Amino acid sequence: MAGEFKLLGSLVTGDVIEDLIPPLLQTLEVLSEGDAAEEWEIEQVKKNMPDSLSYDDLDRLIDRLCSYAPEGYHFGTKKSDDLDYGFWKADDSNEESKGFVDQREVPTIGLDEIWQDPITGMEFVLVRGGWFQMGDFLDEFRHQCEHLHEAFVDDFYIGKYLVTQEQWTKLTDNMPSQSISGADYPVHNVSWEDIEDFVRELNQRTGYDCRLPTEAEWEYAARSGGKQEKWAGTNSISSLKAHAWYMRNSGFQIHPVGQKLPNGLGLYDMSGNVYEWVHDWFSEEYYKNSPHANPKGPRGPKKFMRGIRGGCVAESVECLVTFARASLHPNEAHKYLGFRLVYPAISQTLDTEALIKLLLKKGVFREEEYLDMLDLSRRQSQSHI
Repeated sequence: MAGEFKLLGSLVTGDVIEDLIPPLLQTLEVLSEGDAAEEWEIEQVKKNMPDSLSYDDLDRLIDRLCSYAPEGYHFGTKKSDDLDYGFWKADDSNEESKGFVDQREVPTIGLDEIWQDPITGMEFVLVRGGWFQMGDFLDEFRHQCEHLHEAFVDDFYIGKYLVTQEQWTKLTDNMPSQSISGADYPVHNVSWEDIEDFVRELNQRTGYDCRLPTEAEWEYAARSGGKQEKWAGTNSISSLKAHAWYMRNSGFQIHPVGQKLPNGLGLYDMSGNVYEWVHDWFSEEYYKNSPHANPKGPRGPKKFMRGIRGGCVAESVECLVTFARASLHPNEAHKYLGFRLVYPAISQTLDTEALIKLLLKKGVFREEEYLDMLDLSRRQSQSHI
């Protein structure tokens, strides 16, 4: 007996972007009514349609749609005269209702080990993703750290250094860092919302999809690729002064970036100097039941705080551990708070073939549907030449 299927729409022409994205957006608009953050994200995707739509845009949209599936259902496709998509009732005994999940490679931008942003000059280090034990693996700091759990992150690029004041002024005349200044000092005293404005301007100029890291990405990178590192680059309290600026060696003053030893990935100041904003909304309970793959933080209208990580020059060693968490309202700034950015290590322009591969990876298409769509897409491309 076939599993129950709730139809959302059909792919008729084979133009996946034109056929699939508008119904997804309309569905999400209904499901997320009243969620201001969600509505803002949807509007951003609409602005990018169709020519500037990014792989990351759709990645986030599919994650959100899957999270709205009724209990006992998942998002997927069904082969008919066309290709229907909607919510399948989960039924492990029914092969037809199972999505085909596969970790196939997605398009890349070359995956050089170091990549430099052409506008600001920021250097980014390639982080090869993978599984790791996220959280307090020492079980010493349960009052301020997340529940220990298994998590997976995709490949991504992350800033080798904190964003500096010189790099900040490449895009804006507003300099929030008044307490101490200099080209190589980290920009600080910036709110999460200030950073979003900076990122929006950067992405408009480059055409890429830069953003703040998720908590999972930040922690994986700080721990040299998910290793069990108490502080970024070391487990030894005796060597911490060589790796980090904190209350014992900083004089309570912010220092230029890159003066201490890096961690195993070549990243500087991930413990100490200034705290760092992350993208996620903050919840103390989120990691008790979070998704394993690429967790992006809690959702919903009652989330008020954004996460911060890494410790600062005024903190003790306990606040510098790689799995310590803190939070702040996104419109607030602090003199000991800065940021670094990430780029996805994938293609920035979402063409039809890249989209089809993404849907396969997400388990939306089964393998035979993926091959059918890929063949149709390629035949259509050739007919337009």
